[in-house]
Amino acid sequence: MDINAVAGDLVGTPPNTLPARLNPSFGAINYTQNDRVANYNGVTFDLRARVKRGFFNASYTRSSSKDDASRFPTAINPHQYYAPSPWDTPNRFSASFNYELPGLQNGIGPVGKLTGGWGLSGTSIYQTGYPFTVFTGANFWNGGDYNADGDTFDFPDVSSYRQGTSRSAYTTGVFTPGQFTAPTSVTEGNEKAGQFRYPAFVQTDTTVYKNTHITEKLNFQMRFEFFNLFNHPNFQNIQADLSAGNFGQVTSQTLPRWWQLGGKLTF
Repeated sequence: MDINAVAGDLVGTPPNTLPARLNPSFGAINYTQNDRVANYNGVTFDLRARVKRGFFNASYTRSSSKDDASRFPTAINPHQYYAPSPWDTPNRFSASFNYELPGLQNGIGPVGKLTGGWGLSGTSIYQTGYPFTVFTGANFWNGGDYNADGDTFDFPDVSSYRQGTSRSAYTTGVFTPGQFTAPTSVTEGNEKAGQFRYPAFVQTDTTVYKNTHITEKLNFQMRFEFFNLFNHPNFQNIQADLSAGNFGQVTSQTLPRWWQLGGKLTF
């Protein structure tokens, strides 16, 4: 944090002037403390099963990760911003499986070679979206920097922590008009950190493969791999800056469904 800045420095100054400083002989004086707090709690449930030609595994984790080590508007009592960590994912479910078909004639002869060695495997993941905090990056003369200290990273007042979660909301804006307002002059807003969430991540990948044993030790495997099989749109990175034209809208997404062919020879 810049400890050479004081709230209210820019009040009454001409637009785009530099803020006054506690010590005018210096600019920003960065001060860092290593006494931050972090806590993680979680429980995992795992189910595993095996059959003659395959296996199945499912896992669910319920967890909570909190800290006060992110970027905040003021260096005074950072612990007041103790909140979900940027990587906090309260719910995560994953499943994976593999099964190889028996084929005909026990894999002997042309028919056995053609029908044997086929297999199917896949993974599926559901994960809660990461937390984020709404802020303004505008300067004091453009309606931002609420405490007028020259640092353009400030939290607004918030009337509700509700947000849209539909596909249309992610593309047009997840917040409602008037949900965020400027706080009293020369103060920070009342918003709590990390109370909003990016979209959840959902993806299923599947592989169809064929093993052909040319000799006892020589094997050729052909693979047909499908990623994001159901073409689920995984949106990412909602614009959290109030001063941005696309505030509240998704700014990127992961890859749509795609596939590839592959082969490998083992001996």
